[in-house]
Amino acid sequence: MTQEQAALQRVIDRDELRHLLATYCRSIDRGDSELLASVFTDDATILAGICDGSAKAFARDAPPILAENLAMCFHSVANSWFDIEGDEAQGESYVVAFNRTRHAPHIENIVAGRYFDRFTRTNGAWKIRERVFVQDWASARPAEPASPPPDGRYGCFGPNDPLYKFLAK
Repeated sequence: MTQEQAALQRVIDRDELRHLLATYCRSIDRGDSELLASVFTDDATILAGICDGSAKAFARDAPPILAENLAMCFHSVANSWFDIEGDEAQGESYVVAFNRTRHAPHIENIVAGRYFDRFTRTNGAWKIRERVFVQDWASARPAEPASPPPDGRYGCFGPNDPLYKFLAK
């Protein structure tokens, strides 16, 4: 592989890893267990404070727990650093998560931290093999329950989220 080909491959790998992180955020925020499971290897582990251990169990159990307890959830990945060696990589990604509790008293939470990830490329696709979430700071405040906008375009957990109707067109 030439230097130019190697440089191009690093750019492609970083883009694919960022896409994987975005898919994780989308799947957890929409409560999509199947999509969430797809970002992990079959033997992956996760330490995130909810359903720690098997990522397979996390993907199955976390979305219903979040949907039962939260009115909404929003994850955003910011800076990401990756160290890629062939089909293995590790990374650190900054994340901010915002959520609002479903039941009174309503609380809005903002949590910021970092994901420490180990990735593996198998059959041409990157997956998370190990994830550790480290919280750097958090803030909570009382909140009124949110009212959906008059046009009905309001995000939610599950298949009633407007995204799925949009994608079906």
